[in-house]
Amino acid sequence: MVNMTILAAIFLKWKTQRSLQTIYKILACLSLSRCLCLLSYLFYYTILVFHPWILLDIVIVTAMVVKVMFLHFTNAWFATILCVFYCVKITSYSNVCCIFLKMKISTRVSWFLLASLFISLLSTLPFGFDFFTLESKNLLNGTMENTTIPGNVPVNIFQKQFMKFFVGTCPPFVIFCVTICLLLHSLWMHTRRMRSSGSNFSCPNLESHYSAVKSMSLFLVLQVIYFIFANVDCQLKSLA
Repeated sequence: MVNMTILAAIFLKWKTQRSLQTIYKILACLSLSRCLCLLSYLFYYTILVFHPWILLDIVIVTAMVVKVMFLHFTNAWFATILCVFYCVKITSYSNVCCIFLKMKISTRVSWFLLASLFISLLSTLPFGFDFFTLESKNLLNGTMENTTIPGNVPVNIFQKQFMKFFVGTCPPFVIFCVTICLLLHSLWMHTRRMRSSGSNFSCPNLESHYSAVKSMSLFLVLQVIYFIFANVDCQLKSLA
């Protein structure tokens, strides 16, 4: 409901102004992907309760798995892009790379979002290949021996899926953590400069910096919780 509220507020803002700031575009993409992910889970469990026979179709199951995994990866990448954009805008590093990002990131965000969709798609395709491989082995065994595949094959398939899910979610999570560390380092350097110059520590600039760090620290905690629970859930499914 929170993501739907954010998405509705951004839509009303766009309807009024006919344009959106870059930060709101990223928030809209992140909220939309999370809403679609939750609706996908709701759709899956609705089918599981009322029409479980539909899940016997390998094509439908494959499509549902691929869709959910794609949305998981896009959630991770969109959250990372939001963190990177926010940190680039408020940090004060003077190296060439940071200056270039600070000047160009607003115009490059659309390309970053498209690149994250492409990377998420590439990370998702192996999940579909595993299920189709399982189906082809079932058909082969059914034709030659009139039996199903051994019970350890699905377990191996789900264990491979866990490794692929872990590998797919690690890069955005690592980038996210590195970005948070750079933000905290920037605050520490800014505090040292304020202390050495004898400035008042209650100045609005420093207060806004602390507020940003609190927000990003909460964001980091939520991302860590999401990363842990998503991978634990995938691991439990592989062992079930």
